[in-house]
Amino acid sequence: MTTKREEKEIIRLIRLDLLGLLSQQEKNKLQKWQEQSATNEKLLRKIRKEQQLLCEMPRFLRKNSEEAWEKFRKQIVIVPKQQQRHKKFRQWLKYAAVVFPLFLCFTVWMITKQNTILPKQNKLPATPMLMLQNGQKFDLRKTAHSVIQPESHLEILNTDGQLIYDTTAIHETTMENAIHIPRGCEYRLLLSDGSSIWLNADSYLKYPVVFNGNERRVYLNGEACFQIKADSTRPFYVETQDLTVKVYGTVFNLNTHYLQGTRTVLAEGSIAILREKGETLYMQPGERADFYRETNSFKIEKVNALSYIAWRDGFFIFDDESLEEILHTLALWYDKEVFYLNDKRRQLHFTCHLKRYERIETILSAISEVTGVIFKCNEKTILIQ
Repeated sequence: MTTKREEKEIIRLIRLDLLGLLSQQEKNKLQKWQEQSATNEKLLRKIRKEQQLLCEMPRFLRKNSEEAWEKFRKQIVIVPKQQQRHKKFRQWLKYAAVVFPLFLCFTVWMITKQNTILPKQNKLPATPMLMLQNGQKFDLRKTAHSVIQPESHLEILNTDGQLIYDTTAIHETTMENAIHIPRGCEYRLLLSDGSSIWLNADSYLKYPVVFNGNERRVYLNGEACFQIKADSTRPFYVETQDLTVKVYGTVFNLNTHYLQGTRTVLAEGSIAILREKGETLYMQPGERADFYRETNSFKIEKVNALSYIAWRDGFFIFDDESLEEILHTLALWYDKEVFYLNDKRRQLHFTCHLKRYERIETILSAISEVTGVIFKCNEKTILIQ
């Protein structure tokens, strides 16, 4: 029978294993524990499997909720009915999954039939703004569930966290709109051509109310996930400070907040990145293209594209990202400034899956517990020691 001290040590090793931070000596120790019994083997295998399933959850959640839950439930091994094993399994799962709050919430919900997902009460009271070409501004929080009519023949519906442009509008206007999404907020646009754009925190998008002529073109500063409607006669372009993306009808994520430049991840379809002097870079689904401003160069890698668009469904998924990049992303959502007393901490790498509206103190506490990094957090700042 294991002591409390031994249990705590195994819990610590499992957390490090999920984060990909085990040393060789710790791997051997966890391996030895795993081989001690079939129960240990089954438990560790299940925890690792649940981590992989989490990456697929955003795809399920975009579908009908009952259908999505049924598909998710069928992929989870049912917990043994025996009371003692049930209790022990849930206890282990709770401890081991502390850095995966979303996974924990769904697991407890499945076992107890109670919804334990935290409410969105920690979301900041930021205000998305719609700006018209004539200088008018609309607070999208105050005008929620209403119709904005910038011209007599044009209506914009503002409802449920999204702007929907009337696709039947007369295609004669040359008006351009812009939308600014502050820190701690997000919004969705349904453009006049039927394309959808999800805008993340601290983002700015400028776009025509109606796409006239032989192309569709918008400008982005920040992060957005694009689902562009195919139109062979009018290609879609997204301009940024660093590059232009030519779209052929696809789903992709574009992020100019990436610390080293601009990051483009293609989930479906095909896109081309256009650079100076006619340089063109074609991307395939499942590829990530990082543009580095300092060296004016690109790096392309194969990735799990779902991890990079999970934010639009309320999740943070980081796959072997540096602490600096993770905290930069979190700071945009929670409106914090990050300061490092020890620069070596910046390049620590983590893999973690987190619920979007979880308190940032909970996230920082989990990272601190398994790595020893000390965070001091107040209303506006995060200090890393």
